[in-house]
Amino acid sequence: MNPAVLAAALLPALAAPQAAGHATRNVQGWTVHIAPALLERQAEATEKALGLLTVQLKEVEAKVPAGAVAKLRQVALWFSPEYPGTGPKAEYHPGAGWLRD
Repeated sequence: MNPAVLAAALLPALAAPQAAGHATRNVQGWTVHIAPALLERQAEATEKALGLLTVQLKEVEAKVPAGAVAKLRQVALWFSPEYPGTGPKAEYHPGAGWLRD
């Protein structure tokens, strides 16, 4: 993924509160919330995904100005199981209201 595109997509969002039951990790300065089902049923795949995320966030740090990286780190990242009938993907939601509309 192009780090500049990732940076532009995430910049407007604010940090999200932790969801009940989610595990929280710090990955390269970003807060990552992980659904318990992933850690219980897909631990190996989840750890692999976290490793890939680490590589991608290091690339963002290397290519995006430090001030922008600091803002991006205010955006919490969430790992959730796939939705039925939908393949795995990254999604961006600017807020809960946007999801309801």
